[in-house]
Amino acid sequence: MILLSTYLVIIPSWGMNFAAGDTTLPAQIKNDAKYWMQGSLQDSYFAKDIQYLDIHGLIHIPQSSYSQTSYVPHWFKQVVGWWTEGEISNNELLHTIQWLVDYNIVYVSISENNVSSQLKQLYAYALELINDDRAKYGLNPVSLSNNQAAQVQADDMLKTNILSHYMSDGEKPYMVYTRFGGTGYVEQNAAFDGYSNIQQCSEPNVICTQINPKQSMNSSEYEMMYNDSSAKIPWGHRDNILDKHHTSVSIGIAYDQYSFYMTQNFENTYIDYTSPITENNGTVSFAGNLTSGSIQGIVVYYDPLPTPEIYQEHKNDGFYELGNELVTVQSPPQTGEYYLPSNETFEAADEWLQQGNYVSISFDLSPLVTKPGVYTVVVFLQDSGGQFPATSYSITESLPMVQDGFKSSKIYYACTSAQLAQYSQLQQQYNTLTAQYDSRPKAAVSDQEYQQDIQMYNQLNSLQNQLENFRC
Repeated sequence: MILLSTYLVIIPSWGMNFAAGDTTLPAQIKNDAKYWMQGSLQDSYFAKDIQYLDIHGLIHIPQSSYSQTSYVPHWFKQVVGWWTEGEISNNELLHTIQWLVDYNIVYVSISENNVSSQLKQLYAYALELINDDRAKYGLNPVSLSNNQAAQVQADDMLKTNILSHYMSDGEKPYMVYTRFGGTGYVEQNAAFDGYSNIQQCSEPNVICTQINPKQSMNSSEYEMMYNDSSAKIPWGHRDNILDKHHTSVSIGIAYDQYSFYMTQNFENTYIDYTSPITENNGTVSFAGNLTSGSIQGIVVYYDPLPTPEIYQEHKNDGFYELGNELVTVQSPPQTGEYYLPSNETFEAADEWLQQGNYVSISFDLSPLVTKPGVYTVVVFLQDSGGQFPATSYSITESLPMVQDGFKSSKIYYACTSAQLAQYSQLQQQYNTLTAQYDSRPKAAVSDQEYQQDIQMYNQLNSLQNQLENFRC
């Protein structure tokens, strides 16, 4: 027991039953915890992480612990601080949160509950509008996903009263999607309906019509489908609605008297996981059965750690993009084969198995983690309809794994034009010497010819080794 101010903080040794060993928690929660302790993240956002634990069965929040507003006691930051510093385990943190919930010390906003009955009806209506538009173009309907990221985004926009693809803590849609358990690929539409200047509605001579959510959904869907030419990315919303590779969509809806915000998070779900995509000590791995196509490649992108400052810089962009491309991951070369140098950086996977629809892949992320940030893994598939993304799995790293400038034997780094010219020169020398060697008699008729054959053979081996081991 530790006394903090006037509060008694107890870390109970009892609680839910966990499997042997320490329960794994997403790195994003620890990242959020640090921002919350610093005061950069509000209680309501940390409460969303607590709700994430409930959604994934790590704790249980009864209905009685939901309220109109979130509340997490200020002194709990000390306990979270111990956890981020490694002084208490993940299980001890989970036991403590469960204890706080059970004794009605922590409350989670009702807007963060799974889905209210009213929202379910609005989700169903929004889904109907989307599928009606898809049907007009002969596309298959999408199903309703229960991923919470879309709703969290809509709630955030209503709170800030700003239409944005960025969360107010600086997260991009695919980061939030992963944080709430998403393992497919996500692309977001966001819409607003209402009054841009709400203050005018309080003026005595102004009458503002109150929001009708279904009418707002109708107008928002129409604008995205038929009046999108002036968007930052013209017709990008419509293209997203009509993407033939989308399999599902999660909806976020938040509104008050005069403002309506809606999020559509379209998902591509094409991997039936037998082992979900995870990162463990730098190794990214997954296994499962593809429902369509075959894997063409994997690309890793980098974003800096999300911050409120990033939100302020990009909140009005009107679009978002994946971060900087770091590396493409390819299957390891077969025995006796090697990769040619190129002007692109790529990594040879540790495992790359494709047998029919079954895939099992693992690769080392650690050589890329030279600085804190969010590393997003995108798996690309190929089918008869073309190439498309199947994952947008974001991995948050608060510390670097290797020093900047570290070179890994698993990574084929991009070559400069001078290095490519050097390789080309080696290849030309090898080809010329090979032609000369092949033109010589098959059997030497003198000791001098024999020595010349041995010398040329050794030169060819040396050039071949240089070619096979050429790295930039």
